[in-house]
Amino acid sequence: MALAEAARARRLVHNGDPLLAEQVAGARRRPMGDRWVVDRRDGGAVDAVYAAAGACHLAAALPKRKARRVIIMPDYDEAA
Repeated sequence: MALAEAARARRLVHNGDPLLAEQVAGARRRPMGDRWVVDRRDGGAVDAVYAAAGACHLAAALPKRKARRVIIMPDYDEAA
């Protein structure tokens, strides 16, 4: 699961969204066969956690981009 891997590697940050923070705090890992799923601790919602997991999965599946070439220009005075 891309979300768990990114969290373990400390490559995951979010903007402090209160809904996501609340739902992450109310979620737990539940083993299911040879994998695990996100489950509710006390009957609360976890849809924001699933949305974050889906976004991480899609981001991890994107093709790698070539390195961009950066050109540094000398200072430019727009007023001149």
